[in-house]
Amino acid sequence: MKNATDIDALVLSLQKLEDVLPSILDEKEYEQIVGNYKELLSDLLKSNDEEEQASISLELIGIVANYPKANTYFQNIRRSFNFVQGVFYNLSLISRELSIDDKITNQFIDLANTNLELQRFVIISSKDINHAKSIKFRNYRFEFGEFAELVSGVILTIKDIVGETNYFYVAAGLLIIMNSLYNAMAEEIHEQEATVFWGVIQTQNENQSAEITAVLENANQEREKIGLEKLEIEQVKRSLKKLENIGCIEEDNNNPNIWKVKEKVYIKK
Repeated sequence: MKNATDIDALVLSLQKLEDVLPSILDEKEYEQIVGNYKELLSDLLKSNDEEEQASISLELIGIVANYPKANTYFQNIRRSFNFVQGVFYNLSLISRELSIDDKITNQFIDLANTNLELQRFVIISSKDINHAKSIKFRNYRFEFGEFAELVSGVILTIKDIVGETNYFYVAAGLLIIMNSLYNAMAEEIHEQEATVFWGVIQTQNENQSAEITAVLENANQEREKIGLEKLEIEQVKRSLKKLENIGCIEEDNNNPNIWKVKEKVYIKK
C-alpha cells in the first residue's frame, strides 16, 4: 500500500487546485496561469522520480504564489490533508490502546496513509467562514465554522467503520478534532481522556450537567465493556482538567465538581 508521503500529498493538492482554478481566478488571471500550470502538472503526474517530482512541485507552488486567491485555496487544501491524516492517525493510536478490534485499528491506519482515501475529504467551503455550521451528535450540536463539512466527512467515515451503535469511537474522534482545531500546541490524547470525555457526554445527556462521580461511573461502565481497568476518582479529575485545557469541556463556575461539554469550538488561527 502506498504511503501518503509529503510529496504525494503535495501532488494531490496541486491536482485538486487545478479543478477549481477557473472558479477562483478572474478570466485574465486564469489565461495567464492555465497553460504553464497544466503542462507542469502533466509532467509531474508522469514522473516516477521523487527528486524530479519535488522540483516540478516547487515550480508549480511558485506559480500559484503569484495569485493570492489560488494560493490561499492551495494552502487550505494542504491544511485539510494534514488535518484528516492527523485525526485518523490519532484514532488508530487510541484504538490500539483499547485493543478491541485490530480490523478497526488497521482501517484508521489505512485512512491516515492512503492517498486515494484522503482525496474525498478535501472540502473547502466557499461560504463566509464567520457563518458557523454545526455537526449533530447525540443531543449536542457542535459548531465548527468553516471546518464543519470536513469534520462531518470524518465523523461519517468513523461511523461507517465502527457502526452506528459504537458511539464511543465517534466521541473519541470529536475529542481529537477539537484538540487539533482548538489548540496551537495539541495535547496528547489517550484512551483515558477518550473514555472520560465519553463519560461527560453520557452524564450530561441524562442530567444536563455532569457531576464528577456520575462521570466516573459512566466512564467506567464503558471501560468495563471494552475490557479496560476501572479509573479512580483522581484519575478522572486529572483527565477532566486535561479536557478543559483542550477546550472541549468547561467547569461550572459555582461547583468544581460539575462539568459540561462545550459545543462551540473556537478555531485556532
